Amino acid sequence: MILEFIVSFTILGIIINTFYSLLLLINHTHSKRIYECMVDGDIFLIGTFIGNLYFGPTYYLSSKIHSLPIILAKLLMLCLIFFLFIISILSIELGNMIGKAY
Repeated sequence: MILEFIVSFTILGIIINTFYSLLLLINHTHSKRIYECMVDGDIFLIGTFIGNLYFGPTYYLSSKIHSLPIILAKLLMLCLIFFLFIISILSIELGNMIGKAY
């Protein structure tokens, strides 16, 4: 039960990172504000936890990628989206295998 919860939480995080990567690909400056609004001024640290866990890795990678020339940055963001999409599919399959085992 706990293992299924951890796997589903991880799958959700990877899927959210994939969609956030799409937003960063489309409009980097606007999507950057989403992450910064979640982290700044958070009293109960819930937004900071969710922002750093779900949006943090993609935000960090995209900030490094977007310092490159624009064509290369867009190409690398597409590769990142494809990579996260493949990982989310594999994670869902892993979750199904764990669910069938128990």
